[in-house]
Amino acid sequence: MDAISHVSPRPGALKAAYDAGYCDAVVLLRGEAGDCVSAEPVERVHARYLGYVAVKHPTQEARAYIAGFGDAAADNLPCPSHAIPSEAHPIAA
Repeated sequence: MDAISHVSPRPGALKAAYDAGYCDAVVLLRGEAGDCVSAEPVERVHARYLGYVAVKHPTQEARAYIAGFGDAAADNLPCPSHAIPSEAHPIAA
């Protein structure tokens, strides 16, 4: 276990990490920052994401970042039922 993984995060650090993850996902999904404040190249954002998911024993802040990233993906990717035309699923009579 990492020495810092059991340390309580700073006040507001989890929200900041979540927000950073959310914005990073928006950047990667759209190729631009949109409403998020980010002047970083997509490659750097992608490298940061990969760094968080590669951590063997993530801190609470790392978990918050990944949660924000996942929520942004869920909010910004199409639902599979809308992406597949209804005629692709024949209705059995």
